[in-house]
Amino acid sequence: MSAVLPAVPSNANQSQLIDWLDSVRAIQIIHLDQGHTAHQLTASLSDAIDELLVQLWCNAGLDQTEICLIGIGGYGRGELFPRSDVDLLVLVDSSQLLDGKPAGEALNRFLTQLWDLSLDVGHAVRNVSQCIEMAKADVVSFTAMLESRLINGHSEAFIDYQSAIQHQGLWQPGAYLEAKLDEQIKRHNRFHDTVHRLEPNLKEGPGGLRDWQTLLWISRYSMGLDDLDALTLANYLDAAEARQTIDAAETLMIMRF
Repeated sequence: MSAVLPAVPSNANQSQLIDWLDSVRAIQIIHLDQGHTAHQLTASLSDAIDELLVQLWCNAGLDQTEICLIGIGGYGRGELFPRSDVDLLVLVDSSQLLDGKPAGEALNRFLTQLWDLSLDVGHAVRNVSQCIEMAKADVVSFTAMLESRLINGHSEAFIDYQSAIQHQGLWQPGAYLEAKLDEQIKRHNRFHDTVHRLEPNLKEGPGGLRDWQTLLWISRYSMGLDDLDALTLANYLDAAEARQTIDAAETLMIMRF
């Protein structure tokens, strides 16, 4: 069962792009009613936004520069919910590359177009050294950058960036585990540390999607195990526990949709 969405119209104006986004959202509701999985829905929306960003990026002439457009966080892992933030990293050669230059003006036009379309875009403009410093200082930023995906730009620059983030020992596995568990405790306290709420936060609350993602992040980075199948083979979970966890995550994702 396919969850393919309509292509972005070529050379569309702002009004036409807004209509396209509205049609995408309407079709996704139909796909949801037809029984598509959360993975299918979030992946197809991510793909559609990829297409939109690439078209606007190229229209601005940014594909002719040395700049890379990178998706990070949930969008970087190809998992995008309706109205979720589209988190972007604009990777440059140096922090001065865009100041007062045509590429900087083109980037401003690109971002303004996204905001005019009412997309919730978060972005940062950094070089590799700045990314490393941010990753060292903040485990949340480090985790978001671990889930980076090249949207448009030079693949060699992106590979260098990925290598710097993943292979420089920025966080030791044990330290990463402790930091993520501490982050989880603080988040649970912030959301009243209870699952028995009339209006629970499906993403951030105890037992919510962020806990599911934390399990996967720790498994992959601190333990070298890619998914729940690997955790099961390593005897951290039995098959029934893995199945229950996957089913629960799917239910939460569909509810969030």
